[in-house]
Amino acid sequence: MRKIILLLLIGAAFWFWWTSMRARQNAYAQARRSCQQFGVRLIDDTVERISLKFIRERGQLRLARLYQFQFFTTGEQRYNGYVTMVGHHVVDVKMDPYTV
Repeated sequence: MRKIILLLLIGAAFWFWWTSMRARQNAYAQARRSCQQFGVRLIDDTVERISLKFIRERGQLRLARLYQFQFFTTGEQRYNGYVTMVGHHVVDVKMDPYTV
């Protein structure tokens, strides 16, 4: 019985890691597209998860992740942007106001 529980825990940890990596890749791709769309540059090609929580969507409990990225226009000042993911899908992108 302990072996089964241990295998289930290992499986759940692997599933969480796998879905987190896939969501991060999707968030990075969206951050890059948003920066290209608005003519700004994504700093260091990095996106980091800053929040993880459960939400209810259409009657189902889903995992929502908030990712933060940084961008600049002229190289002098950094601005923050945020990508909200539910599952593997982007549901919102916000970017701080910036000067051109």
